[in-house]
Amino acid sequence: MNLTKAEKNKQIPKIIHYVWVGGKPLTPLAKNCLASWHKYLPDYQFKLWNESNSPMNHHYVQKMYADKKWAFVADYIRFWALEKEGGIYLDTDTEVLKSFDNLLVHNVFFGQTKDGITAAGVIGAVPHHQVIKDILAVYDNDFLYSVERTSPRTITEVLNKNHYDNVTIYDFRYFNPCDDGEIRTTEKLALAYTDNHWAGSWVSFSLLRKWARRIGVMSLLRKFKNLPLFNKFRI
Repeated sequence: MNLTKAEKNKQIPKIIHYVWVGGKPLTPLAKNCLASWHKYLPDYQFKLWNESNSPMNHHYVQKMYADKKWAFVADYIRFWALEKEGGIYLDTDTEVLKSFDNLLVHNVFFGQTKDGITAAGVIGAVPHHQVIKDILAVYDNDFLYSVERTSPRTITEVLNKNHYDNVTIYDFRYFNPCDDGEIRTTEKLALAYTDNHWAGSWVSFSLLRKWARRIGVMSLLRKFKNLPLFNKFRI
């Protein structure tokens, strides 16, 4: 999918999106993570998406909200917000370690886990990017409401199916440098923009690995490894 010159020259706006639904107060971890956002991103706009300003009438959101599957509600809302306004989405268990200004030059970017899974805890995009539109379309057409319809799986399926210009995929060192429970060290965090604290207990690492094998993460890596932007950051 070729981009126009105007699209190529777009930059990601300085907007940080996050989702909190279900009515409970923010956890201490979430509060600490949000404090790090404000520390390192003082000139960014922060937008909280909840029941009052999100597309709660979407059939997927309605079903997952009724079932109290808050993480799945957030899955749709994050892509909806990014498509609409552009910016960077952050999970609330994501600690920011340095400025995001160098990331704003991309049209869209994702990060991986150590297992090579394309994660959804940190996503950046310009408004109306086609890859985000295509991800939303998967949810628009999903009436099975399977708990296996996770955002990492959906992202990987879409990237496997299509070719996009200027999609950057960072390896695990930049956004997910440590696994759950792993001791943090200066060396491990040397390149990291963020550190994911893995508060999402709704899915296990073993299940993520199973999904990775099923949806063919390696075929995705083979597809992107020859792209200039992928090579630039896959170091």
